[in-house]
Amino acid sequence: MTKLLRQLGKRLRTLREERGLTQEAAADLAQLDSKHLQDMEYGRTNPTIASLAGLAQAYDVSLSVLLEDV
Repeated sequence: MTKLLRQLGKRLRTLREERGLTQEAAADLAQLDSKHLQDMEYGRTNPTIASLAGLAQAYDVSLSVLLEDV
């Protein structure tokens, strides 16, 4: 599970950086706490579907794109 969470975190970070967003700006768009996003990007937490859906909307991608290569 830890490897999967790290892969997801890397994907989230890549998508955020491709959009030129800071963690704070991305978290704000996704209506998340920036610390929670940081924990997700480092694979330290198991995100909920609601958190992932918020990030997908913030990054203007589908959930399937968000989970690609994870």
